[in-house]
Amino acid sequence: MPRTIRSAVQCYYSTLKYANSFRGKYIWLFEGKGTLRLTTTFLALENSPLVLYIPLTAIKSINIGFFSRWAKPIPCAYLDMKYLSDGHEKTILLNPYDSLTVWASNKLIESWITTFEQVDELKERIKYPLLPLCTSPTLMQMAVMGIAFVLPLGVCLFLFWLLIETLLNSPFLPFPPSLPSLLP
Repeated sequence: MPRTIRSAVQCYYSTLKYANSFRGKYIWLFEGKGTLRLTTTFLALENSPLVLYIPLTAIKSINIGFFSRWAKPIPCAYLDMKYLSDGHEKTILLNPYDSLTVWASNKLIESWITTFEQVDELKERIKYPLLPLCTSPTLMQMAVMGIAFVLPLGVCLFLFWLLIETLLNSPFLPFPPSLPSLLP
């Protein structure tokens, strides 16, 4: 039984086909989720619809990429793993996480790269230079998040106010309501 070097509680994944689809680029980045585990002989994605056991010798490259900014305005990284399966090169995009924030996920990806660097069979397969990861929010990213959440709320409140105003001033009401009579 191979010794487990590292395991993640949860890991989102996407195949390259899914990531390049309309849904994968603009609607939902992840094809599914499972558990990521690194042992002395293989990398495993378990407890998911797509179960993978990739021998370390089959891994061709490890890189960092970023999901579409349309779906995630704040740069969300993934591990880009290229490996051989049945003589064909395949790619799986892995996003291990232990928190729902992008920054925590990016920190976890950095730590997985550090783990891969410590495994003799994998350290030569990491493609340098790796892209820098955003591991804490910048002022601009906080502003984008604020706009992304506050703007839709403001629009909804405005539309609700407009609906109420239109109903109160509607000529189709059987009687003209007065605002003081509506209050207790």
